[in-house]
Amino acid sequence: MSILDVLSPDSASPPLWLSVPPEFVRIDPDEPLETRIQRMLADTSELPGMDAQQQINLVYSQEALRRDLDKAGAIYAAHCVAHSEHGSRLVTALFTVILRDIPNLAGRSMAEIARGLREPGDPSEVILWDYPAGQAIVHGQHAMASWRGTTKAVRSAQVMFKMPNEEQLAILGLSTSDLEDWQDFAQIIHNIAQTVSFTRPSTKEPNIGDALNGGL
Repeated sequence: MSILDVLSPDSASPPLWLSVPPEFVRIDPDEPLETRIQRMLADTSELPGMDAQQQINLVYSQEALRRDLDKAGAIYAAHCVAHSEHGSRLVTALFTVILRDIPNLAGRSMAEIARGLREPGDPSEVILWDYPAGQAIVHGQHAMASWRGTTKAVRSAQVMFKMPNEEQLAILGLSTSDLEDWQDFAQIIHNIAQTVSFTRPSTKEPNIGDALNGGL
């Protein structure tokens, strides 16, 4: 796993650190569509048991998931292609980090913000969860994603933290159209949320000398 220093587009926002599994490859927002598709086809061709139709299906799934990244204002995005834990299939997922300005956020509790996400008849799930970086809103959703005539059911989870400036929410999101593997992906975003920090994490390995600190 790697520690990533994720900064908002403007330097006025405080930094956010988190750890992302190495299976997630960062998406270059400036990469042309044709180049990205050719790269993904080349990457997936190296996976054992992958035929041409499976490659195309995976690429379409990924593009359907990332279609609205620019509109959402994602400051970080990464995709994953991996073997399912529940068979020989390959599965894909998209992970994003979004910083969203929220008017009148200061002084509002996370419970109050969470209530605003619940709408009558909405099949989404909203809960509060305590992480090392503070209390977060966990928001689960079901939706349909379309890309070039292909429509797929998508399940997603968002973990929302209030930034220290109390002007923005840091929103970690993970989406996949591989619904049979949802529990595994839900655990991945939960594990990432456990690593969120608003101060630079220490990279120094603890040792017994530091623990004793001259006490003997």
